[in-house]
Amino acid sequence: MAALRHPILSRWLFCVCALVCAAAAFPLHNITLPLPLGTTNHGTPGLLCTPTKWTDIALFYLFNYVAHAATVLTRPGERSDDFFASVVGSLLCPTLGLYRGIEAILCGAVFARKDDLRKAARSGALCMVVRGRDWRPLDGDEASNG
Repeated sequence: MAALRHPILSRWLFCVCALVCAAAAFPLHNITLPLPLGTTNHGTPGLLCTPTKWTDIALFYLFNYVAHAATVLTRPGERSDDFFASVVGSLLCPTLGLYRGIEAILCGAVFARKDDLRKAARSGALCMVVRGRDWRPLDGDEASNG
């Protein structure tokens, strides 16, 4: 109730209530709209089904494929060009994205809550840094944890 004592909030709430009451007071009017042939409500008031064009179906599938490709999971450490290839691959073969999703679920990284190392290992995010045979320390280099 302390929020209602705030002057700006109480004015805003009063305006919203006044608009809702004013909208409910107006009488409803029946109007006639021109609809395309084949429009029906299938016996359900408030339902309006219009005939489908081929472009509606084509756009549905196009946007469905694009949305599917946009949600492909990125693997830890994956390069941008590899991810782009996976997105294009999931557009051409939708099961590629399904495979990545199932792989992410089955690795079980979410269940390794307390140990970050196990979580990284399960999700495939570990890497190893190895010195080359020709590596030599520079003058003044010191190992702080060695």
